[in-house]
Amino acid sequence: MAGYHITEGQFGDDPTRILSSDDGSARAEIALRGATLLSLTLPTAQGPESVLGGYNDPADFTALTGARSAILAPYSNRLAGGQYTFDGATHAFAGRDNDGNSLHGLVMDAAWYPVRETADDNSSILELGTDQLLAGDAPGYPFKLALKARFTLSREGLQLDLIATNQGTVSAPVGLGWHPYLETRGHDIRDAHLTLPYHQGVVTDERLIPLAGAASVTDLSGTESDFSGEGRTIDGQAIDRCFVGSAQPGWISSRLHDPATHLTLELAQSHGVVQVYTGHSLPHRQYDGLAIEPNEFMPDAFNRPELANAIRLGPGRERTLSARIRILPDPT
Repeated sequence: MAGYHITEGQFGDDPTRILSSDDGSARAEIALRGATLLSLTLPTAQGPESVLGGYNDPADFTALTGARSAILAPYSNRLAGGQYTFDGATHAFAGRDNDGNSLHGLVMDAAWYPVRETADDNSSILELGTDQLLAGDAPGYPFKLALKARFTLSREGLQLDLIATNQGTVSAPVGLGWHPYLETRGHDIRDAHLTLPYHQGVVTDERLIPLAGAASVTDLSGTESDFSGEGRTIDGQAIDRCFVGSAQPGWISSRLHDPATHLTLELAQSHGVVQVYTGHSLPHRQYDGLAIEPNEFMPDAFNRPELANAIRLGPGRERTLSARIRILPDPT
């Protein structure tokens, strides 16, 4: 039985931690910048398999192209106009995309530091923390939020537990998420088979902001955008959509199957919605890995009245979003 260990590494100018099994069959490299998972290799019967679409090189990482494996907090995805109102006060973020929206939170470029590093016969565990939001002085977010990202590598795969704690004296709006890209051996995912847990999709405007009220959700059953049940081949679709619905208790599973190699990757999450992005609009990386993003809420959650109670995290309260990546057994 292989044991596990943690070593220090470097990706360009950025220090990393490398979690790995002693036999080399499982390996994950995580940058302290952004608590970013840079690469992930998991064991199969045919040998170690790379399953994560990471950054091409340090320059690509510096640019954060595609927000690959970004930790999304205190909100995920888009925020309309880069602003929101919470408990009667309106707040505005400095960053904007071409449509004037804020995107992907405030910590994907933050400095994180090791809180815990342990390894034994069964797993390697790396827990990182960041003080980026702890002072309550972040532009657009005057709340004191402590964040931890705990990565566990074991024979079951890799698990991320993203933990938010409100250290302030007032309630704070919080919506957690993660932005990993799963990749098949051939990299191009257009021929891959995708299975999602939900048959409802979020309807957005031209800025990719969900419509108001009930108009924001539609039933996709029977359409080419329905990946629920047995799923279907992506078949060259350009997808940038949030999928929602009511989940059964337990892990919520999304799966990507490569028919050429018979490899099936699973990204499971503790709760929330699933954002899927085929990377079709990325420069030089179109369809190179599929972003299956476990998020707590649909885009623009801070501006949706029906989510006002769900996003609220009271003083001293903690919330955790968990996600795991693993290779499923080949049924053949």
